[in-house]
Formats: sequence, C-alpha cells, structure tokens
Amino acid sequence: MNLWLRPSFWFLSIIHILLNGADAQRHITNTTKFHRFSNELQTTLKPSSAARETYLASSSLLYGLLKKLNDSYVTDTCNEHLQMVYEGIQHQDIWAMKVLDSSAQFEPGFIFGNNFLLGSLKECQWLRGTHSVTLSKRFMRNMKTNLLESVGPFDLEYNVVYAEHDSPWQIQTEFLLTRKVLQIGLCLPKSCSSTDVWNITQNYFDEETVGFISQYELQPRVVRVKTLNVETNFFKKTSARLLGAFLFITLLLTLMSQTGSNTCQKHPESSCCHGMDDNNNDNSTDLVKAKEKEVSLPASLLKCFSIKDNFEFILSTKPSSESVPTVNGLKSIGCFLILIFHMNWFSHFSVHNPVMLFAYGEQPFYQWASTTPLIVDIFFTISGLLLSYNFLRNQKTLSTIRENSFWQNCKFFVKQIMHRYLRLTPLYIVVMGATEIATAYLHETSPFWIEDRNDLTCQNHWWRNLLYIQNLYPVKEFCLNWTWSLACEMQFFIIFTFMLFLYAKYPELTKKIFVALFVSFTVIVYFVAYRTKFEPAYDVMHELGDDMYTSPWTRILPYLIGVGSGWILLNRKDTLNIDKKSTNYLFLVAISIIAACHCSAINRGLSYKLAAPLITMIRIFYSGATAWIILASTSANSVPIAKFLNHTFFVHLNKLSYGIYLLNPVVVALVYGFKDDSEHFAPITLSVMSIGVSVIVYLLAFVSSLLFEVPYSRISSLLKNYKSKTL
Repeated sequence: MNLWLRPSFWFLSIIHILLNGADAQRHITNTTKFHRFSNELQTTLKPSSAARETYLASSSLLYGLLKKLNDSYVTDTCNEHLQMVYEGIQHQDIWAMKVLDSSAQFEPGFIFGNNFLLGSLKECQWLRGTHSVTLSKRFMRNMKTNLLESVGPFDLEYNVVYAEHDSPWQIQTEFLLTRKVLQIGLCLPKSCSSTDVWNITQNYFDEETVGFISQYELQPRVVRVKTLNVETNFFKKTSARLLGAFLFITLLLTLMSQTGSNTCQKHPESSCCHGMDDNNNDNSTDLVKAKEKEVSLPASLLKCFSIKDNFEFILSTKPSSESVPTVNGLKSIGCFLILIFHMNWFSHFSVHNPVMLFAYGEQPFYQWASTTPLIVDIFFTISGLLLSYNFLRNQKTLSTIRENSFWQNCKFFVKQIMHRYLRLTPLYIVVMGATEIATAYLHETSPFWIEDRNDLTCQNHWWRNLLYIQNLYPVKEFCLNWTWSLACEMQFFIIFTFMLFLYAKYPELTKKIFVALFVSFTVIVYFVAYRTKFEPAYDVMHELGDDMYTSPWTRILPYLIGVGSGWILLNRKDTLNIDKKSTNYLFLVAISIIAACHCSAINRGLSYKLAAPLITMIRIFYSGATAWIILASTSANSVPIAKFLNHTFFVHLNKLSYGIYLLNPVVVALVYGFKDDSEHFAPITLSVMSIGVSVIVYLLAFVSSLLFEVPYSRISSLLKNYKSKTL
C-alpha cells in the first residue's frame, strides 16, 4: 500500500510538527531573553552620561572650559564653533573626540615640578587633513571607521596657554631659568583669536571650584597665549639683516679667495698662512721673519679666507714645537664636560621632573657632572699660563718694551689687545646674532615657556658683549649668559698683559705686586663668600651668581695662578726634572685634589661659615693642581695621563674648542625647544642625548671655525706683524 495513503503516516507527521514547533518557539524565547540580558549587562557596564560628564570635566581641561563657556567672552563665530566641539564630544563624534584627545589632560607629577599639559601638537595638526598614514586593508582592525581620516568641520589650530601659578603643593626650586608656569596645549577652532582663548581660559580658572585646579590651590593667571606661528616680519629684524650682511661679506671673500693662484703655495712665509698657534696664543713669536718676501697686503688678506688652507690647518694634528704639553687635552676634555653640564642647564625649561635633576646632582656618582662649573677654572689657569709663558719667552717683545718710550709702549699695548679682540670677536658676533634670532624663533614656535630671553637681552645689551664687560652687570641682563667667562678672560688678559709690560721694565716691583694681588684676591673671595652667606645648595648658588660665579674679582685667582705657573715654566724649568717615581706620586696627588674639589659639594647643606673658606681653598688648590699637571708634563711624558693628554687628536680638537664653547648652549636649547612634549630627566637619556649633541656641535664648530674664526685670526696676525715697504 502507498505510504501517502496510510493514516498512521499522517498521524505521526502531525505529532512531529507540533513537537518541533514547540522547540522552535522555546529556542526563539531563549534567544530573546539572552539578547535582552546582554543589552541589560552592557547598559549596566557602560558608564552613565553623568559619570562620563564628571570624568571629562575632571580630567580634560578643554572639556572643563567648554562646559563653563560664557559667550560674552568670545566672538560669535568662535562661540558657535566651540559649541559644536562640545556637542560633538557629547555625541562622541570622531573628529570631536580627536580634538579632545589632542588637548591638555591633567598629568601626574605636579608636586615634583610637572607644569606641562601640552596635549598632542601633531594630532591637532592632523585634524586639518594635511597628513595621512597608509593602513593596509589586509588586516582586520578593531578601530572606529574613519578614525584616522576624520577631520573637523572647520579649521582647527593648536594653541598654548601659559598661566602662572603659586601653588604651595609644588616643590619650588629657585632656579634662574624657570618659573611656576602651567603650559597648556589646546586644540581649538581657528576662528578663536588669542584674546578669545585668553578670556575663556581665565574664566575657567576663576570659576573652577573642584578638580585639579582647586585641589592643588593653583589660582592660575594667564600671562600669554600663542599659536606657534612665526610673525611675518620676523626675518626683517635688524639683527637678521646685520647677520645676513656679515655672512654675505664673509662668504664673498671666501669665494674670491679661491680664484687665482694660491698665495700660500707661492709665499708660504706670509703671515696669513700661519694662522693661530696651536694653543690659541695671542703672544706667539713673530710669524713674519726678517727675510719675508714682499707680498701685497690685499692679496694676503684675501688669501686668509682660503678654504683649502684653513681646512688643512684645522685638520692638522701636528703639535707646534713650542706648544705646552697637556694643554690641548685638558681644554678639549673640559670643553665637552661643560657641554654635558649645559645639557642639564639649558634643557631645564623642558624637563617635567626638575626635582630629580637636582636630586641626581647631589648623589656621589654624579658629582663630576653637577660640579662641572669648576672646570672653568682650568680654562682660566691655562689662559694665564699661556699668556705669561709665551710673552716672557719672546725676547724680542721684551727688548722692544724696554727700549720703547711710555707712549710707544701704550701703542704697543693697545696693539696686543686689539690682536686678541679681532681674533675672538668675529665668531662671537655671528653666534650672538644667531642666538638672538634662534631665541626669538623659539619664543614664537616652541610650545615651551622660554624664560632665558636672549633675544631681548641681546637687543638691549649687545654692546656690553662687544666690550667684554657683560659680567659686570646682573646675570638676568646677560646676552649669551654662558659667555661671562669670555668677558672675564678678556679683562684678565688686559690686566696681566699690563703687568707683563711692567715686568719687562721693573721685574722685582712686579713680583711684589703679584704676591700682593694673590693675597688680596684670596681675602676678597673669602670675604664675599662670607658676606653673602654662600652655601653649596643649588638655589643659593644660583641666587649668588652675580657675586660668586660671574664677577671677575672672585674668579681671578685661577688666572693669577696660571700666570705665575707660566713664569715658573720658563724660569724654573730645571726644578721640574724630578725622578719618575716622585712624578707619578705627585700626579696622583694632583688628580686626587681635583677629584676632592669636585666632591667637596656633596653636602649641599654646608653652613656658610664652612663654605666660605672651602670655596676659597678650592679656587687655589684646584687651579694649583691643574697647573702642576701642565708643568710636570713638560718633563714627564712617560706618565700615562700625560701621554693621554698629549695625544695628537687633541691638537685638532683644541682648534675647535672656542666654537664648541660658544655654540653648544644654542644647540642644546634648539634640540629641546623644538620637541613636541616635555622631557623626562634620566641619566641614561642624558648620556645618549649628549653624544648626539656633541656630534652636532662638533660639526657646527668645524664650519664656524673654518669660516669665521681661523680667517679673522689670520688677518689679526697679518695686521699685527705685517711690515710695509716704508718701514
């Protein structure tokens, strides 16, 4: 019988359908319940709008000021766009969330000095749609659609608001180059002017009663708002024009010097072909010999700019037969140690944990870095030694002084001073102009608060630098504040050149005056330290910079010791020939004295009653130990440290030391000033950065010396020694 005709088939089929229908209905019911539970769970886990509102208001400065926005403080267009940002954040529009994300968030570390709430400059700039990143479609990405491409419905611009505060909840380091200034980055509509941003930010500060502002009792006061844009007339500044003219003339002379035949090949005896001596000595023996061939002055002057000759001179590692041992090594090493110290000093404006910077400086291992300013005394000692040694060994100069009348010696004295002035000043002018322009540029384009305003001080007080007297004025008025030692050296050079002139005629009288000066300045250092209650604490040292650090009368002792050492080297050289064992022992003693001086400030809380005699003794013993190393090295080249300091590589490096000295603070400030975010101070990071900066400074010093130091130094030597046909 056919299956379709059987009653039992239909009965069983109906029962099966009914049972399956019940299961399906049960399945649908269970699925609905699951989705309802899932939605309820997500609703439970998702923060409420009130909780999200509270979180945004407490964590985001932008959202806080948008919430308290008062349309009476801003223009209509600005107000409209700010309202759109506020509503976009509430609706979680992608572009608005990117505006929120790129603006200031309250950061940890405030107590330790973190005043940086900079947000993200690049993220705000990307909202203009001018940047892109290619992301392959090959991979599944858990990210919002158009998260990368989404841009604002209007132009947006990154603003930085600077607000001074006086919170008692932040450790206050009385440091010359810092102030308590909040640095707040905000991504805002371009329709909002600086005045609008100023008004809405100050209004928010005034009305904020909860959160970060009130918690730390900030009471901020807006002092500036900027958009990191350069003014249109920036490059029309007088300093930029003068610097451009000087660069143009120098480059033109350099190009002209390459034309025609090489004078130095035809006339190697010409003064311009000798340049500076290896120790940067201003009183070397005459470069022009009695048998010098007649070479026209204009041709000799022009050839002093020869790139080939100057390049070979800088690269030469052959020491002069009359050079003083170890000087090249001491100056080269000291130069880079000071660079490392400047990495701390001139990057301070960008460090968000400055307390740790000072804390590391008090640890025993870092004393070599934190007390690096002592190395300036090495330079003073070397300069004094070279001055007296090279002056006194030049019998022709001494004979001329003895035979000259008073007025003839006056002219000769001025000639010596002008020779040094012309050698130092051209590169000094270039760096001064470049620093003034670079600081002004940083002030406009860097997100950081620039406290060290070389652009303003150089505009107002440039003439002090040209006269080398800036150290006689307050530190806060310095143009290129690290060049105070250059002013000291020029002043000491003038004083002791006069004394050497006096020594040529009245040696016994000059010796008595020298001893009297040594005793007098020793007493002065102690008296000033005691009167000002000098302490080795960082804040006290910075406060007393005018009295104890940059003033010539408290820094002259090392130079004076150097002058005396130069006299000993020339007149008592035989007494330095001692046996090798004693030499090694005395070298060890000298190095121990230098190390002890660097560790002397490990107790920064030392009373001024102890600190005053301590700093006085350091001035004497530190310089004395340095002088001994130089003197003993003249007859102790077998000593390992003497051999190291006499390495020929230092001959080359020393020729760039002046350029490195002038340029390194500018490079450090630019490297840190152009960063988008603040710097976390750590010794490892500092070490790595120091290597990179050292390479940059070396290359810049090489170019600067090639174009602006060596040529003008050779011109100075040429004019000093040139003999006209009429003589």
